[in-house]
Amino acid sequence: MTTDYDLLLASESPDAAIVLSAGGTILHWSRGAEEIFGYSPDESIGRLIFDLIVPADRLDEERLIIRNAITFGSSTAESLCRRKDGSLVHVDISSKAVFAAGSAEPMVLSATKDVTQLKVQRDCRLKALQDENLDLVNANRAKDRFLANMSHELRTPLNSIIGFTGTLLMKLPGPLTADQQMQLGIIKASAGHLLALINDLLDLAKIEAGKMELPLTPIDFAGVIREVAAALKPQAQAKGLELTVAVPARCAPIRSNPRALSQIVINLVNNAIKFTDSGGIRLEMALRNSPPPRTVEISVADTGVGIPLDAQPQLFSAFNRVHVPGHSDMEGTGLGLHLSQKLAEALGGHIEFTSEHHKGSTFTLLLPEQ
Repeated sequence: MTTDYDLLLASESPDAAIVLSAGGTILHWSRGAEEIFGYSPDESIGRLIFDLIVPADRLDEERLIIRNAITFGSSTAESLCRRKDGSLVHVDISSKAVFAAGSAEPMVLSATKDVTQLKVQRDCRLKALQDENLDLVNANRAKDRFLANMSHELRTPLNSIIGFTGTLLMKLPGPLTADQQMQLGIIKASAGHLLALINDLLDLAKIEAGKMELPLTPIDFAGVIREVAAALKPQAQAKGLELTVAVPARCAPIRSNPRALSQIVINLVNNAIKFTDSGGIRLEMALRNSPPPRTVEISVADTGVGIPLDAQPQLFSAFNRVHVPGHSDMEGTGLGLHLSQKLAEALGGHIEFTSEHHKGSTFTLLLPEQ
């Protein structure tokens, strides 16, 4: 219960302290209220608060502030009011029910702060953030258009380079010396690496722009995994690594996108080979029936260097290249895992991983049956 002492303190408050009857009649008008609203106590006391400071369209709002203070004991609100000179002022209002000595009727004590400048600053900051966000959206769209256009323009000559280099390596135009064959092989491998990078950038731009179309068809998951393993086995053998495959003997076709699935598995196996110096890589597929729907799990486990703990939170970030001692010269842009996760999400799944530094890593693609 608030007493006359509280009302006395309110009158000395630097804020606008206003005491109102339950019906909205002004009973006390402090110096702070006069400074904010421009009305003297003589002009205010005895009149309705609605007549002095509340525009016509805010009558219900002011009545609600008073009613809530009486009903619940206190209330807070931000309101737009009008000064004596006609200008508008934004105020924060904190109200509470009070009882003067000898009175059984509740009153409302409102501490009111002028927050006009704060609101102007807040609105300016909000506008600046909105403008900055719009600039970022426009810049992102420009980047997507650039990547899409440049990717197309770059892929055309690269495909020609790869095609003609392959023709020369097949010795169709004539015999090659050992040095010529080696140099042409380097050209073809470098062009292939660049083409793969361009394809990754194009796919990433399409995904971020929401234009990546991944039609789902019934596919043989085990068959896709075997094909990837067969294509990458020579790369593993060149490092003295064993690449083993474990898939169900029988598996009915499951709806997914073969290109996206193949790209994800290739990226995961490539990473495993890249960061494994001894031992091997195990590529495994399993079906989980519980809980429904069925989930396809494709895991790639290696005996490589593992991922340092401090690098794990950013592992799937774009252009993130994990620094591993002894492997700092590894090629790559840091797009592989980021793109793989995006493709997995586009297929309705995701990629999880576990890793222990110096002991190896396991990446698992989980895709629900669709």
